[in-house]
Amino acid sequence: MEFVIKRDLFIKAATDISGMTANQTVNPVLSGILLVVSSRNLTLVGSNSDIIMKQVIPVCSDDLLLIEEGYVLLPAKLFLDIMKKLPEIINVKGLSNFHIEITSGDINLRLNGLNPDDYPELPKMEAVQAITLKKSEISALFKQTAFAAAKNGTKPILCGINMSISEGEITCAATNSHRLASKRLQIANQGIRCSVILPNKGINALIRILDQAESDVSIFFTDSYMIFQIKTITMYFRLVEGNYPDVSMLIPKEHQTEISVSTKSFLEGIERASFVASSRNHTIQLIINSKTELLLVSASAELGEISERQMMHSIKNELDLKITFNGVFMTDALKTIHTTETILRFGGTMRPILITPFGDDSLLHIISPVRV
Repeated sequence: MEFVIKRDLFIKAATDISGMTANQTVNPVLSGILLVVSSRNLTLVGSNSDIIMKQVIPVCSDDLLLIEEGYVLLPAKLFLDIMKKLPEIINVKGLSNFHIEITSGDINLRLNGLNPDDYPELPKMEAVQAITLKKSEISALFKQTAFAAAKNGTKPILCGINMSISEGEITCAATNSHRLASKRLQIANQGIRCSVILPNKGINALIRILDQAESDVSIFFTDSYMIFQIKTITMYFRLVEGNYPDVSMLIPKEHQTEISVSTKSFLEGIERASFVASSRNHTIQLIINSKTELLLVSASAELGEISERQMMHSIKNELDLKITFNGVFMTDALKTIHTTETILRFGGTMRPILITPFGDDSLLHIISPVRV
């Protein structure tokens, strides 16, 4: 195996791949980056067992020269760090016993590799169902929901994102049991019906790739993986086993108070109140006692207190309300809303808050109140 590549081209392709590899694992090969040279392209693969990322670099310019076919498996972080410190043109050559030789200008070094035959095979993609979406559509599904998933805990299912497809509609939902984010997207009805749980790890990498992509996204469905293909990049998400909670049961069906506020002003008020909120649960209190104004209040013994009056565009039903919530959760929700107005619905002091963009029912957030 041998190839010559421009440093910046390799680093651009390898950075996300390296970030996908496992740092500490019972399977050492997953700490490596797999390099495969064929007659037409150089392929890079990295995995942490839950997610696999593959990047193909085709021969399309003088930036890449393929000399000999073959494959090697190298320590991902070490190899990328070395490549960053070398001059512009780099020659990589596979030797016996899984070693490689790297030459760049007057620099020559050898690096110990791993046995590439031990690396897991990529999932098969023959005869699988597939749909194609605009990159902005799939990116919005994840940007507006994934943050609400649990970061850790005893329920691995809640650390994942539920994606359901039925009758021409995709729904993405994420919850940590204290908040919920759900986004619906209408698609052409292609007869695909499924409900899967994607691991949250790697979603941010997928979003970065989508933001930089210039092409549509093909999504493939297998029994064990959901696969996203964006031009030369493919990401394989191993599905989380189990049944995701029926989040439709969490959505309040009735409310006592409904208000409309400026999304920008309300978000800025929540951010200011968060400066002095308790660091333990980030509590902010919302008080309504008139037809036009609401009050945001937060305090902590170590930092101080703040109160701020905010104007409401409208209010319906009951006026008097006092409810306490997590300011971080509210900030995260408001940042996904792109309409100038936001609707908040309250069922009472100890009932969940329902948050939606004005005039758009495809996105919703639910935040549980905090007991004080």
